Amino acid sequence: MGQSGGGLPPGPVSEGFKAAAGAGSDGGGPPARHHGRPVWACGAGSPGFGIRREFMKKILLIGTGGTIASDVTEDGLAPELTSEQLLNHLPAISSICDVECIQLLNLDSTNMRPEHWLDMVRCIRENYDRYDGFVITHGTDTMAYTAAGLSYLIQGSPKPVILTGAQKPIGFDSTDSKINMTDAFRCAASDLPGVSIVFNNHVILGTRARKTRTKSFQAFSSINYPDLGILRDGVLLRYIRQDCTTVPTFSDTLDNKVALLKLTPGQDRSAADFFWNEMML
Repeated sequence: MGQSGGGLPPGPVSEGFKAAAGAGSDGGGPPARHHGRPVWACGAGSPGFGIRREFMKKILLIGTGGTIASDVTEDGLAPELTSEQLLNHLPAISSICDVECIQLLNLDSTNMRPEHWLDMVRCIRENYDRYDGFVITHGTDTMAYTAAGLSYLIQGSPKPVILTGAQKPIGFDSTDSKINMTDAFRCAASDLPGVSIVFNNHVILGTRARKTRTKSFQAFSSINYPDLGILRDGVLLRYIRQDCTTVPTFSDTLDNKVALLKLTPGQDRSAADFFWNEMML
């Protein structure tokens, strides 16, 4: 599965996930075999339908925190769960792809900064040849900013880089996190090149996403551009395929001297002068 060069070592898959991978569906598939031998993972579908794990796509789950990984603490909700713990809630993923985990960050997304985008790029770059796709769990407040940043820092990727999260933590009964993560892994195991957000069954181009709702499960909208696709009953219906190159172009630097000045009727030039002076410091 590609080169096995250096980089950040993926965390081990949890025992619960391994057990789920070998459990099968209705006991109809071949038994799981371990210790380097083939493992058959049976998921949804008719009894006995199995997928050999060596033929499954290999996906890297990168945890960064956010609501999806939050738990109740004395100070309210806070990111507490690791990417392995998130995966424990989703044993059915074993029928979609083979997953390994890295816990890169554990932040409330309001604390996400551009230097953290570079951490994600470095992680993906160092593991790019080892995996077929990448899923990043992220808080919703700044997910669109991260998706846009990664779109320019990782250009032309033929492999999927999927961001997802949730409006409610994965431990809540009414959470949207399980369907969002499952859809994200389906997209990461599909032919969906480039950076995109997968949320509430919608696939949105990374440079076009904006959080437009704070309470609805349909938190993100695609601005001035159609959705790349939707997921219906676990099937990706793709409308648009992003362009990609054979080998992605990675960037590892950012210029932080960037500001957004919104113009309004009657505004004088003092605001522009202030920004200019600050940028020149």
